[in-house]
Amino acid sequence: MKYYEHHPSVYYVSSPMVHEIISAAYNKMGKKTEATNYMLNALHQYPPRGTQDSLTYLHRLGNAFREQKEFNKSENYFKQIYAISYRLHKDEDYANINLGHVIWMPVSLQKPDIISTRA
Repeated sequence: MKYYEHHPSVYYVSSPMVHEIISAAYNKMGKKTEATNYMLNALHQYPPRGTQDSLTYLHRLGNAFREQKEFNKSENYFKQIYAISYRLHKDEDYANINLGHVIWMPVSLQKPDIISTRA
């Protein structure tokens, strides 16, 4: 992992896509806190250069906090994605799905029988 933090192949080190991949790899290894911290540090060190960069960071951070079951933080990032999508009139449905998942997740964890009664 340390090698790819400094030598990410064909992408520029400042590309959010590189940091998204590294963060996701940490997450898959079960290092959820490291995944989130890595992405927050990358965001600070390499600020977004445009809307797509912002969306990449926001999406990864929203998912990272959702994986850690920090739903309020996750919801905040997905609301920011929705605001951008709404402003641009692009991919609003996709933004709604992510936001819906993070809002519904705490409810489904508390009352798993709700899912079976709604089907």
